[in-house]
Amino acid sequence: MDPAKLKDPCIFTKEEVGKTFGITIATTEPEKMGQMSGCTYKGDKGSLRINFIAHDPGYFDMAVASMKKMKPGRKVDIAGDPDGAWMQFVSETGGYLNYNRQNVSIEILPMMDASESNAATQEKLLSMRRIP
Repeated sequence: MDPAKLKDPCIFTKEEVGKTFGITIATTEPEKMGQMSGCTYKGDKGSLRINFIAHDPGYFDMAVASMKKMKPGRKVDIAGDPDGAWMQFVSETGGYLNYNRQNVSIEILPMMDASESNAATQEKLLSMRRIP
């Protein structure tokens, strides 16, 4: 995928994110840093951050393996996921969803009320449509 397609990384609508997580999204903040694009969806009970990291297709598998190895926390593969999704847990609650599409790694990081269980957060993250 051409990284230029991520010129506006706020691909999800405020309504999509709000409905999935049961919050009202007030603002979106797009950001671009080299080969990484991202968007923060800020709401009344927290925020959601989505990062897109474009890789050279020739080195994609090596880059993905290296990134996964370097990330902190406990990592759990989602069995049978077509995009090789895995959860990254850096605390006892929450968790981040990671997956790969085309030559892009996607990270979805909820930063919300920590009272929700890992299973509930994972279910919400997995229910989001996959992009790009």
